[in-house]
Amino acid sequence: AYKAILYLISFIRSDDLKAKSEFLVQFFDYFFTTVSVTLALAIGVSVTLLIFFEQSFMMTRHAKKH
Repeated sequence: AYKAILYLISFIRSDDLKAKSEFLVQFFDYFFTTVSVTLALAIGVSVTLLIFFEQSFMMTRHAKKH
């Protein structure tokens, strides 16, 4: 994620058109990688909670298993 921000700043500060194009391509590459990883983690956590909802509720509330 930090590389995406660095390339965005480089894009904004650059005056060379060719360099700006390269910075923009690199920015979107790292940006979409960051978004993909974040979504994968969020979906993984959500699916796990949906599948094991009852068990997670019992573990967090210190309930006894029946």
